[in-house]
Amino acid sequence: MSYRSTNSLICSANHPCFGEELPVAKIPLKKPVGVKKKFIKPSSSRTVVPSETTDTVPPFPVEAFPKRIREFIRTTAEALPCPPDIPGSMLLAVAGALIGRKSGIQLKKGWVEYPTLWIAAVARSGERKSPAFATVTAPLRTIQTRLQREYQHSKRKYDSLSPAEQKEESRPKLRQVSTTDVTIEALKDILVTNPNGIIIPVDELSGLVRSHGQYKGGRGDDRQHWLSMWSGIQIICNRKGADPIIIDNPHVCITGGLQPDVLPEFISNECEDGFSARMLFAYPDPIPSRSWNDDVVKKSDEYHSVCEKLYKARAASVLTFTVLAKAEWVKWVNKHRIESTSDNLRATWSKAEGHCARIALVLYHLRKACGETKLPNVDLGSVKGAIQLIEYFKGHAKRVYKTCAIKSDTGRIGNALKWIRKHGGDVTAKLAHQYGLTKTSDEAKELFRILDEQGHGRVTNEARGSVRFRLDDGTTKRRKEST
Repeated sequence: MSYRSTNSLICSANHPCFGEELPVAKIPLKKPVGVKKKFIKPSSSRTVVPSETTDTVPPFPVEAFPKRIREFIRTTAEALPCPPDIPGSMLLAVAGALIGRKSGIQLKKGWVEYPTLWIAAVARSGERKSPAFATVTAPLRTIQTRLQREYQHSKRKYDSLSPAEQKEESRPKLRQVSTTDVTIEALKDILVTNPNGIIIPVDELSGLVRSHGQYKGGRGDDRQHWLSMWSGIQIICNRKGADPIIIDNPHVCITGGLQPDVLPEFISNECEDGFSARMLFAYPDPIPSRSWNDDVVKKSDEYHSVCEKLYKARAASVLTFTVLAKAEWVKWVNKHRIESTSDNLRATWSKAEGHCARIALVLYHLRKACGETKLPNVDLGSVKGAIQLIEYFKGHAKRVYKTCAIKSDTGRIGNALKWIRKHGGDVTAKLAHQYGLTKTSDEAKELFRILDEQGHGRVTNEARGSVRFRLDDGTTKRRKEST
């Protein structure tokens, strides 16, 4: 079989992945009937797009977790079935939320990290993200149901008091560990009542980004507040006719699923302000279809018990590393800092140290709840597990940003082909620039080159530096235009 192969696919200049060359899949060229040793070009309707999962990514390091948790993750993956990455990654955010502001880790004087984790599991529809999500977040619903009952009991008791007695009592307030209301206005009120923090567990995370500024015509400061919450920076909200809301050390964890098609929307080049760099992505390979089995999730009760321990644990204040753990941490940090990476991943890499410390803190408390450590500070086993996990997330971040670039450029190619057909299928770079297809003539020339390489038509150089592109689908006619 012979192939036609292009060298690369260049990202749009406005995209955060700009400058990276992405491999383009080889397409077999069919031999026309009755013609020997000659090949025709692919039809212009055939867009050559690299597979979003052809690159290799690290497998999920289930061994980084305590033994009881490992068994829960593995059997959840086998019973559904789904990749272990989905329940395993989401579990980190759930545990981080239940620990909350009760515990932090000091890396050095002035640098303290709390277990605030934003984690997205990327998988196509039908890959059982939702069942895995429901299984991992079940303890949150159990705790929240109990808190709701306690609130209703207290409220009935309060409502039965006389007006005079009510003045002597505080009005009951609902305590929360989670919320699905992702508006900043609602979160501020919730955090005032729940200083230990909450988690936003949503099945589909794309709605989170779409909600930014939804009550302000998209022009509000929601994203800035989100960035502050991830960093634990004080939030001050002044409201007309009411006392200001001041939230010290806000703690909000996030977890849920994302479909690959919405990645360009989630990681928008027009508003890349570090929001997506704060998100840890798990983007596993899809698992093959399997026959029905009667496997069930094991250690589910123990997982629920561990979550209860995390929620009810007393405040542990700010911890440090043990001597051996600190040495392992420093060794990894120094290695991480000399790594070279592309510009589009630089922000993600800069957050990796803080993320690794947060994960180490979560693993330490999981290990402690499972009886695997009694040390008063974050131990070596927790740090080693955190390093395994952060290297896993770094590898998957590369896949996410590459997929985002491919899908963004695929949309650009499709729009360009539609525009060229609308204008007769035969256009110059000057026309493309004048009619707004591209920002400059040079950008149009580069676009034409990509279209030519992908087999959509031919580029020709004409007099006075003019560059023309003609679709090659047998239906276009040459458009007369002045150049």
